[in-house]
Amino acid sequence: MKTGRVFKPVLLAAVLLASAFYPVQARSKDSDETCCQPGRVESAKAIIAQAETFKMKASQFHTDSASLIRDAAKLRGQAASIDPNARKTYEADLAAFTEHANAYRAHQAEVERTIGFCKAAQAEYEQMLAQFTLHTQMFHQQNLPNVRPPHVCHQMGISTAESQKLNNQMRVDAERVANSEVELADAENKLNVAAARNASADAPLAARSKVLDAERQLTGEFAALKTEYDLLSNEHQALTASGTLKDKPVISKVSGKVKTK
Repeated sequence: MKTGRVFKPVLLAAVLLASAFYPVQARSKDSDETCCQPGRVESAKAIIAQAETFKMKASQFHTDSASLIRDAAKLRGQAASIDPNARKTYEADLAAFTEHANAYRAHQAEVERTIGFCKAAQAEYEQMLAQFTLHTQMFHQQNLPNVRPPHVCHQMGISTAESQKLNNQMRVDAERVANSEVELADAENKLNVAAARNASADAPLAARSKVLDAERQLTGEFAALKTEYDLLSNEHQALTASGTLKDKPVISKVSGKVKTK
């Protein structure tokens, strides 16, 4: 693998250096038509077309990766700003957490799409580089001094060199995206841990709230019963005093107290 990596830049430099020694006239369009090596011009043009396609994709990836990094930074800021421990803003924070989680999932999907695009473009670059290597082995031979290189070969060398530079830039962009995603994942993990801790703390509070609600309901029911008893007792006393009731029933007082914790 190391030999191949060293060979590619050296071979590319050798081709560019060799093409520089030929006069401009030797690289004219006329030489494209009079090239004595069958298939050389067609091969060079095909490589140029591949290089142009790759350069457009590399440029697109550079733009997309910058956008992903900005989005990741924004999401990190959101994750840091959400306070899952603030009781008075719990509902608002819960909505913000849900919105943030949805944005994070959408961001992850976009990252996967962009990285897939990058890998596909780099695979095309490797294929183009293999064809370029084959082209130089077939047509750029130093033991053929009388063969004048067509102009298209010089253009192919320049286009391939630009593609190599952009491929290196794609690797840098991909590494920056990866680092940004690591930082974002760390922020997401901290947020999730805090949210889980807050949920655990909320559980006993929620249970206590239910108990208090039940106690308030019981207090209200007891007060209603006490009022009803007082009314019945007064009515009984009035009936007894008027002689309407001859047998005096036994009525005991009702008392009670709701204990609050």
